[in-house]
Amino acid sequence: MSRERSFVRFEHLAEQGLQGLLASSGGQLVARRLLEPVLDLPDQERDETLRTLRVWLWHNGAWDPAARELGVHRHTLRSRVRVVDALLGVDLESFAARAELWSALQLLE
Repeated sequence: MSRERSFVRFEHLAEQGLQGLLASSGGQLVARRLLEPVLDLPDQERDETLRTLRVWLWHNGAWDPAARELGVHRHTLRSRVRVVDALLGVDLESFAARAELWSALQLLE
C-alpha cells in the first residue's frame, strides 16, 4: 500500500516563525481548548475579556498603560485579570502562562 507523503522544507517553516508553525500544525485547536472557558462566556463579556487580555499582554502586563488604553481603573483591570486566572486555572503572574495565553490569542485571530 503506497501512501503519498507531503514534505515541507525547513526553510519554509522557519520563514513562518513559531506562530506560523503552530498555526499549520493544529495550534488553533489547542488555543481554543485553552481559552474555552473565556470563549464560552456571553458574547459581550467574552469580547471584553479577550480585548482586556490582548491589551494587557500587549503592554507586557503593565497595569497603568493597559488600564489607560482600556479606559478603566487599574484596579478594575486587576480584577478582570484575576477572573481570567480563575476561569483558566492559570497564574498570569508567571511569564510562561502569559506567553502561552498570548500565543493562544494570536492563534485565534
